[in-house]
Amino acid sequence: MIVKFIPLTLFRTAIFLLFLTPWVAAQGQCTLSPPLDLGPDTTGCETSPFLLDAGAPYASYSWNSGQTTQTITVDSTGMYVVTVTDTAGCTGSDTVQFTAFPDPVVDLGPDIDTCNTPLVIIDAGIAGGSYVWNDNTTQQTLGITTDGTYYVQVTVNGCSASDTVDVAFHLSDPAFSLGTGPMFCLGFSDTLDGGSQWYSWAWNTGDTSQSIVVTDSGFYQVTVTNQWGCVTNSFPVWVTVWPGPAQPVITGNSLGITTDPATSWQWYLNGSPIVGATSQSYIPTLAGTYTVEVTDANGCVSVLSLPFEVIFEIDETQITQLVSPNGDGVNDYFVIPELINFPINELIIMNRYGMTVYQTENYANTWDGLTNDGKQVPEGTLYYLLDIKNDGKPFTGFFQLIR
Repeated sequence: MIVKFIPLTLFRTAIFLLFLTPWVAAQGQCTLSPPLDLGPDTTGCETSPFLLDAGAPYASYSWNSGQTTQTITVDSTGMYVVTVTDTAGCTGSDTVQFTAFPDPVVDLGPDIDTCNTPLVIIDAGIAGGSYVWNDNTTQQTLGITTDGTYYVQVTVNGCSASDTVDVAFHLSDPAFSLGTGPMFCLGFSDTLDGGSQWYSWAWNTGDTSQSIVVTDSGFYQVTVTNQWGCVTNSFPVWVTVWPGPAQPVITGNSLGITTDPATSWQWYLNGSPIVGATSQSYIPTLAGTYTVEVTDANGCVSVLSLPFEVIFEIDETQITQLVSPNGDGVNDYFVIPELINFPINELIIMNRYGMTVYQTENYANTWDGLTNDGKQVPEGTLYYLLDIKNDGKPFTGFFQLIR
């Protein structure tokens, strides 16, 4: 075995350096290697985290934000400090100020539908920024004359945001017709329709519905708006309301009843229309309450006239004076004119001796010379008594029966 002797002086020097180095490092008199440099103060965007790097290689890292990694990402404004230690135990610190700016808020607004407008100007809305539109222009505002989708990017403090908007140009529809002006009679109505293709309606009557019911004469017009806000007016239309005929008046005499001139008439008896009674005058055949309605040249019908009462009376001079029941169609029956208007009655026929040869109730002009037993009544002068049950005096008289 070979033994080498180290000089005592060198040994002492080594021991001194061994113990001196940690003491010097502990006293901060050593040099950090490599030098620590976080760089100059910097800025960034809140929505884009920024990377801070303390560099390498170091044995350890300690940030004032609590991380112990070589790099950290930051997105908020503040002073960031890192302390590092190298493998030799030397330490060092550096500081950097980071300022985080918010992204600009870019809002071009809702999509635009414009009517009868040749130019639309859209505004990026943020003064002091830089702008780039999809046509590469760089002003804050952009003038638009054609349909399309428009885009802008705005940058402020190095932070950018963008927005798009669709723009469409529209023209109002031409004026349209509401149709032929309706004509109708007073008391009736008609409907004007503005069309279902529109978004809103505004009539000159103040109504805002698609259609309106009209009852008066006059001009009517509607202003309509489509889904893009384009306004169109209809052509005005004239509505004609005919007043109709006045309430007719009935007058009467022995020849019948009549009413006012008109185009057509309809007579009523006791509230029911009389079939075929469609002339200006009418000859009643029954007693009762008569009314009439008239129609003018426009087809308008009047209200019913005031009622006109028709009362029939039996004219004794018109009662049959001769009965000859021989089947020749002449004077075959004992006839009392107007008796149809007095269906509730009683008739008694007597011979010259006062004996009753025929008696009946509700007589209807059917006696042909036979008794109630069906036997022939002898020729001669016969007498009658007619009670029409109207609280009046019975009718009496005589007639001749011949065969």
